Amino acid sequence: MDNYLKAIEAVDEDALTAAFHPDATWWLPGDLPVSKTWEGRDAILGDFLGSVMSQFAPGTFTLTTHAVVADEDAAVLEWTVEATTVRGEAYKNDYLAIFEFRDGLIVAVREYMDTAVMARLLFPKARATA
Repeated sequence: MDNYLKAIEAVDEDALTAAFHPDATWWLPGDLPVSKTWEGRDAILGDFLGSVMSQFAPGTFTLTTHAVVADEDAAVLEWTVEATTVRGEAYKNDYLAIFEFRDGLIVAVREYMDTAVMARLLFPKARATA
């Protein structure tokens, strides 16, 4: 969990890749363009996280960790993301995710946040066509 947090805060792609099992999954609820179960490290990092992170203006992304509860096989992480979108809007959203581990690597994530905030600020075109 520590490696993942350091990597995401630093936007360190190599460290993020090293934190995930090649067959990892990431589930995101809702009706967002990114809502589904992402399968495989490359899809998670390239398609899912890449799509979300591309909505933030470079250099504006901050992640504040509020709580981490962990054992050997799982961790629950609570955090807040603040950033400026590529359209110049202030973004702030609270998140909670359950991470599952195997052999020290992330194998599954189930993430929860206010999907209405994410839709309004990160994916307004998708919302307008829905």
